[in-house]
Amino acid sequence: MISRLDFIKKCAAGAALILFGGHNAAAEKKETVAELPPGGNPYEYNIDEFKKTDPGLVLYEESEPLPFREEPLKGIAAGAGEGIIAAGSGHIWVYDGKGGLKNKFKIKEEPNCISSDEAGVIYAGMMDHVEVYGPDGARRGAWSSLGEKAHITSVAAGGELVAVADYGSSRLWIFTKNGKLLRFIRGSFKVPSPYFSVKLDGEGNIWAVNPGHLRIEQYSPEGIFKKAWGRSSMDIDGFPGCCNPTHIAMDGRGNFFTSEKGIARVKKYDHKGFFIGIVAGPDKFREGAKGLDLALGASGRVYVADPGAKMVRVFVPVKHGAGNE
Repeated sequence: MISRLDFIKKCAAGAALILFGGHNAAAEKKETVAELPPGGNPYEYNIDEFKKTDPGLVLYEESEPLPFREEPLKGIAAGAGEGIIAAGSGHIWVYDGKGGLKNKFKIKEEPNCISSDEAGVIYAGMMDHVEVYGPDGARRGAWSSLGEKAHITSVAAGGELVAVADYGSSRLWIFTKNGKLLRFIRGSFKVPSPYFSVKLDGEGNIWAVNPGHLRIEQYSPEGIFKKAWGRSSMDIDGFPGCCNPTHIAMDGRGNFFTSEKGIARVKKYDHKGFFIGIVAGPDKFREGAKGLDLALGASGRVYVADPGAKMVRVFVPVKHGAGNE
């Protein structure tokens, strides 16, 4: 008769044979480690390969940038006509389509982000509230605070709505243009770092980055989730890291432009989220570049805020480039 102890030993041996296919797991592990090259680290995280840009995918070339040597650059947005507006520490700049400075005016607080509507009215996102300025720089009002934990990172004005992305509460706030709060959207937003971007399309739909889930989501004007696109991947058509993209912009055809941190680059996707090509690869930016806010000019220019370099980079479509029809 087999003892209970012998029975347990035989069962354990049988389980090991099933689990490891009859191999000695400890010896196999030791043998595998011995085969590594000297000094090799199988767990080393190296992204140098992914920083290389395929020239065949580049749709834009860089033009003369707009310098911002005076103060930190916090955000940019499309302005009236071909122009853009920019926000810095205590100032707002208004540029025409040729890069000429039309206006610069001082504001009381430091804005985190900025937007402008079709009439040229400017909406500046402060830390916990939105302030409104006319095209001439006259202050038209300040909206109510979103609370002590609020940290506004993006504002989008269009049609009859203003959407505000709040990193502090990981939610979107939807206002009328006179500052009346209509609703908030909590969704499933996961926002690990203060990069939370929102835009409005021509039909009033709300498009917001869900950075922790590495995708872009669409909501109706009433705040109902409609769809999403994007995937976590180191491949050029995906979004890498913990939380990307950091900023988005949309053109009149519904194409998306995205920027990323970690691997600093700007890309173009169609209205369904299919990758089209590259606006600017990592070779255009300094190591560790981030805060690459985006704005689009009517002639196809892509403006990229580069706070580390204290300038707005300007990229123009390559003539007859694929994806720029």
